[in-house]
Amino acid sequence: AVLLKLLESGLLVKRRAAERALTLTPPSHTSVRAALATMVGNQMCYRRFGDDGCKRAVEIARLQRGLRQQRLHDDGSERRSEMTGRLSRLQHEHRLAGAER
Repeated sequence: AVLLKLLESGLLVKRRAAERALTLTPPSHTSVRAALATMVGNQMCYRRFGDDGCKRAVEIARLQRGLRQQRLHDDGSERRSEMTGRLSRLQHEHRLAGAER
């Protein structure tokens, strides 16, 4: 909604990137992300994760949401323990992958 308003208002500087971002769907994530990387500056060129890193980040966020829900409802301490362990392992892998780039 915000990108559409900016485009309608005459966005000039990042117009191509905004138009490309509007084509984003779950199946096109990788190709849109790659296209956007060629259109933007180098601010984050050394901080971009590949497909595996993106999937890992989504899984980390999903586990964090699940753990928040578990804490609110205080159900399944064994399940919570499994989720916490998985979250810790994924976060560790994510940090290592980031350090290797």
